[in-house]
Amino acid sequence: MIPKNELMGALADGMLDAEERERAEQQLKTDKGALSEFEWAVMLKQSVRQHCRPAESSEEWKKAKARLDEIDRVKKAEHFVGKYSWALCGIFLVAIVSAAVFNRGVSRPLGNAHVAGLFSGLQLEPAGSETQVTESVRKKLGEVPRPVAHLPGRVTHVACGQIDGRSAVRLSIQDSMGQLTFFTIRSTTSIDALQRVEGDYQLGLLGGVPSVAWVEGGYLLILAGDRGFESLIQSAESIKSSR
Repeated sequence: MIPKNELMGALADGMLDAEERERAEQQLKTDKGALSEFEWAVMLKQSVRQHCRPAESSEEWKKAKARLDEIDRVKKAEHFVGKYSWALCGIFLVAIVSAAVFNRGVSRPLGNAHVAGLFSGLQLEPAGSETQVTESVRKKLGEVPRPVAHLPGRVTHVACGQIDGRSAVRLSIQDSMGQLTFFTIRSTTSIDALQRVEGDYQLGLLGGVPSVAWVEGGYLLILAGDRGFESLIQSAESIKSSR
């Protein structure tokens, strides 16, 4: 059975079915307590209707609603990031690595700012035997480019390192005419410092030393020495013809 106060409240709200309403009205006639509960519920209902008016959509309410919507969006974003954080980190890592690989793989000129590094930025070590020279070159470049095996003289020193993010090797050579320097640089096809072009060669001065450069097997090769460009090109041709 429904408690008296709940029954009278439901009667005042018009929420009883026909049978319950008939029982409640009969109880009003015989029970003064029920009548008091009913009158109190009716009075409360009227008071609420008079004093509790619907809130208007004021400017403050619009601002509050906009703020609540923003908080909801932030929570959704935080939930998404929290749930898929490892996947997102993986995507960003792949993107960064891919960009680095692409940047390394794209052949771009060696700028003038890096010329000094060719002479002073590589780590010098004694050449030792021909086998030791070959091993030093292989360790740095991952292979021994064909021209390195056909140099016109004896290798006296080896220097290895990075130039503008690219692997590089500098070999000091002693031939019948004096001293030569041979550079092998990965992933570039030209050097800005050598502006003159003759056939397959770039010609110019590197650090004030006459130099010729050409491309072979994915490497930029540079032969430099204190002699004329014709003599340097002849030496380069002898290296190229030793195939």
